[in-house]
Amino acid sequence: MDSKSSKKKLIGLVTLVLLVVGLVAGLFLIKQQQDIREKAATPASTLSIRPATTAVKVGETFRLTVEMNTSANAVTAAILQIDFDSTKLTLEQVTPGTFLPTELVAAQVNNTVGTASATYGAIPSAPSQGEGLVATLNFRAKAPGSADVSFGGQTRATDRDEDLRDVIVTKTKSTVTILGQSPTLSPSPSPIASASPAASASPAASATPAASSSPRASATPVSSASPASSASPTASPAGGNASIVPSPTPTTGKPTVSLPSSKTVKVGATLTGTALVSSTVTIKIQSQTITASVKTDASGKWSYKIPSSLELGAHTITVTDANGNSTTSSFTLASADSPAEQTNTTELPASGIKAPMIFGIAGGALLLVFGLLLAL
Repeated sequence: MDSKSSKKKLIGLVTLVLLVVGLVAGLFLIKQQQDIREKAATPASTLSIRPATTAVKVGETFRLTVEMNTSANAVTAAILQIDFDSTKLTLEQVTPGTFLPTELVAAQVNNTVGTASATYGAIPSAPSQGEGLVATLNFRAKAPGSADVSFGGQTRATDRDEDLRDVIVTKTKSTVTILGQSPTLSPSPSPIASASPAASASPAASATPAASSSPRASATPVSSASPASSASPTASPAGGNASIVPSPTPTTGKPTVSLPSSKTVKVGATLTGTALVSSTVTIKIQSQTITASVKTDASGKWSYKIPSSLELGAHTITVTDANGNSTTSSFTLASADSPAEQTNTTELPASGIKAPMIFGIAGGALLLVFGLLLAL
């Protein structure tokens, strides 16, 4: 009888241990699934340093802009950390933009290390949404070579409704190519005067002997020998150089890309947009970098089929026209059999302990009680 009782208690204890382990594992898996759904439910905001590539000469000053696309997020604050190569670049000034109009922490620049930081924000009751200029970076090139200007690890942005969680998914850097200084050309003798013999070859002034009876009149050949008239700049061919300077190519607004309101497209879908008429458009998709070029038609429309190699999830697309104007948008790539319009699931809400977790805890507690009864 005692052996049966001991065996029963042992079975009860083993069952109790298994139930406790199962309860802990279940809670862990529920929390992990909730974290995954939180990330999937957060729209993809992006930060970009533009232009993506630029070329300058040593000693020149140039400007880069920090631009944000919030997607569906309502951003109330952004912390910027800018990293750059201090051996090739000097950051002279950081100017706040208009997208996040309040300067919460003034810009601090360290040109020895090659870093800068600043914090900008908006009133919580009027958060920033869409695309806009966050800051302007004024650099001076000081040594030839290639230098990246990128976002540091402290860069983040917070959404009004996301409990201070970082909503930035993609950060795009800029690459600066610095060329050596052009050699200073010493002024060479201008061939303009020797190339215009018309004035010195004119016999009209020297062929006036009728006035030779007058000694003063015979002294007038100075006009025919005057180098001033032969060096007249009006005969300079330099004026002809102005006629060969190409006129600037007429420009239009930035190119566009059309996306559904949900910002969700299916595998194999075709993206469309507009740009300069009958020109080449460069398309770049990140975070999995894919670059392609397409042509616009006579009405300025372009189309691009998303390659099957692109992974599912959040991406950004940058469309650049022939004049260097670009537009960046974010989208989510879904499988072909998923609905185009995604609705937020209520099975596991974004934060807090909700119904599924409560059911899991309650079920575990009941099993725990059952195990204790078996052990008695």
